[in-house]
Amino acid sequence: MMLLEWETNNTEKVVQDKQLLNEDLYWKWVIIRWYWSGVHFGKLIKRTEEDWVILENSRRLYRFWCKESITLTDVSLNWLSTTNESKICATVPLIAITDKRIEEIIPCSETAIKSIQEYKVAEQD
Repeated sequence: MMLLEWETNNTEKVVQDKQLLNEDLYWKWVIIRWYWSGVHFGKLIKRTEEDWVILENSRRLYRFWCKESITLTDVSLNWLSTTNESKICATVPLIAITDKRIEEIIPCSETAIKSIQEYKVAEQD
């Protein structure tokens, strides 16, 4: 959640309220898109003050095609296309990623969770 705080010289300062975000999304299945680290799916365990994010049972979404549209939001609501165009990496039991540029954290529907968990592991081209 982004909060705007006005300083005395009338300039904007963006403040991230990480604690509120953490409380809402801990122990939920999410898709996270980072600037440098790519797109990951997993159960959000912790987000630290030092910008570490810890995910349980995580899979990297290397390339994804949604059954109903084209965005990560659609993937989080619906499911992956079964046309084998998506490339989803193997599940890792625990991953810690540090990348200060988190672009999105999106909670997943039960349908999306099942779809991503059951998707076949990608092979090299």
